[in-house]
Amino acid sequence: YSLLANVLVFAGQPEKSVRLVQKALQLSPHAPAIHLQVLGEAYFSLGRYKEAIEALKRGLQYNPGAGTLHYYLAASYARTGQMDDARWEIDETRAQQPTISLRHLRKTLPFQNKSHLEELIEALRSAGMPE
Repeated sequence: YSLLANVLVFAGQPEKSVRLVQKALQLSPHAPAIHLQVLGEAYFSLGRYKEAIEALKRGLQYNPGAGTLHYYLAASYARTGQMDDARWEIDETRAQQPTISLRHLRKTLPFQNKSHLEELIEALRSAGMPE
């Protein structure tokens, strides 16, 4: 369910993604970080930043070393005006992935809906991720 949900986030269907991840969480109540990462990505794409923060923080409890969780959390914090937290999450991301950049994400994230990609990029830029 989470794999399909992740594909749907990139395909521009985050609403369907949320439903699938919720099903995955029902089936596996001891949710691995990937379920919560995908849920956070979907909520971010929907502009539901506070819900994204909640899901991503829960995901980090399972896998504190997951760079994707950190940079989506940074973007979500940036969109809610929590800039100190956003910058801290960028620092955590860069500690784990020193070469990560906006350029790299732009080239590698397969968003079909480019506005979702640009929303993420702009939030990360405001949080301090390097070009």
